[in-house]
Amino acid sequence: MNKLANVVCIPFAGAGASSFNNIKKMSNRLEFIPIQLPGREKKFLEPLATSVDDVIDDLVEEVISQIDKAKPTVIFGHSLGAILAYELTQKLIQRSDTAVCALVVSGSPGPWNLRTRKATGLPDVEFIETIQEFANFSHVAMADSAMLDLILPILRADVQMHEEYKPAHSSPMPVPIFTIRGSEDSLVSVEDATTWSKATTLPLEYRVFKGGHMYLVDQADKLVSLIEEVTEYSAVPEVS
Repeated sequence: MNKLANVVCIPFAGAGASSFNNIKKMSNRLEFIPIQLPGREKKFLEPLATSVDDVIDDLVEEVISQIDKAKPTVIFGHSLGAILAYELTQKLIQRSDTAVCALVVSGSPGPWNLRTRKATGLPDVEFIETIQEFANFSHVAMADSAMLDLILPILRADVQMHEEYKPAHSSPMPVPIFTIRGSEDSLVSVEDATTWSKATTLPLEYRVFKGGHMYLVDQADKLVSLIEEVTEYSAVPEVS
């Protein structure tokens, strides 16, 4: 079946493109394109990045090389991925060869309202405890010392990238934004999630799924259904 839209997926802190393997199989209408950040999985030889500026230009080129430019594109990101998705969208809408029909941000306040409590620079044990407290979630790999040795440098780099981020743009975009949070997310409040209204010239769409900050682990099918809805709801600009 011919896919209706590209869906660029940017992972959350500590994760790689493979975190979207399950989602990729859930729709025959969407072409999911998981983006790999440096220093993990197939890019494990690349140095880890600790700032958004370090990765955003490479992300743009990777996306442009992978999408079908004849189709509209949805950009999706969760937590840190939401911030990268926002900056990526800002870059892509400046191009004439890419039609971004929507930005879907998950588990994140708007770019100007990030948390003030930090985990960057904490000793290992305290760092792990703090980020698990933030997300109210613990991956099984955290209990495996060998896996933790591999994951911790990635997680530290991503958390630093997130916590030291400052938006490169202040003007709202003419792109629909859908913001999602888990109903029991103690890290991102309703008010936090709806501050994304400042990033778009269009009405903000706010959705809630059952679960905490990592709701998408158990609610992936509902997330896919929403993104399918987004491609139908959003006005699709023509690509020149």
